[in-house]
Amino acid sequence: GATNVVVRASLPPDARLVATDPPAMQTGGGVVLWLSEVLAAGGETWFDATVEVPASKPMGSVLRYSADVAGDQFESYPLDNRAVAETVVVPGAPATLRLDASTTTITACTTDAADVEAEVRDRFGNLVADGTMVRWSARPGVLDSAETETSDGIARVRLSAGRTAGRAAVRAEANGVVAALEIDLAPGPPKALVVTAMPAVVPRAGKTRVSVDVLDGCSNVVADGWGITLRAERGRFDNESNRLTLPTDGGSVRARLRVDDEPGPLRVTASWSDEIGETMISVSPRWMGLYVPYTNR
Repeated sequence: GATNVVVRASLPPDARLVATDPPAMQTGGGVVLWLSEVLAAGGETWFDATVEVPASKPMGSVLRYSADVAGDQFESYPLDNRAVAETVVVPGAPATLRLDASTTTITACTTDAADVEAEVRDRFGNLVADGTMVRWSARPGVLDSAETETSDGIARVRLSAGRTAGRAAVRAEANGVVAALEIDLAPGPPKALVVTAMPAVVPRAGKTRVSVDVLDGCSNVVADGWGITLRAERGRFDNESNRLTLPTDGGSVRARLRVDDEPGPLRVTASWSDEIGETMISVSPRWMGLYVPYTNR
């Protein structure tokens, strides 16, 4: 056995001693001493020291520790009475998430996409270690991956609108820490123009209301402001011309058409770029009353 065993631990100079078990003496200069009066032959005991790494310590820094053991008894092989250990400073677990996107609006029913980044830091503000897993979700919208790993504290994903217009809620989660942002999924450009007239049968020199419902290639109602051009084979719109261009409002345009005196079918078209829709109006002759005298004989 051994008596009056002294364990001497040398801590990194900028590390703060938080606790020891069993209680120890701190002599200054990062040196901690434990005393054990008797250690039985073949026995063992543990001495623990908990230290705090300064928040200013750069990631990747190496902290070196050493421990020496001595007792009253002579040892034939004292070289195994010293040990040296090293600790590498690494980031802590995720504590904050911050999301950023390359754009706040993308267009549905196209190849448009937004790149979304998640910056992940530990509770001390350090970027987390490479390979930290971030899990993603979006509704609506289509992500190119449900899970990505951090590199230099950043995880990335790409969002496309798919077929649905609206507002996508993009959510990221790492180790229970959650952040979210919203990206507008705007409708695509006009692709379908549905033209109707009410009434569809109009007397000569009568009036009808022409409506055009405008949809994108995925049947989403288009945004306001698309210029839709109306043309009538005959007659006049409110601008006293057979041609009129109006911006979409709520996904449609509406105009009043006064037909001329020529009876028969009348074609009305609506167009944007190469996209065209049409409807047919029937112009009927005016009803004329005919008086025939009647004599009862």
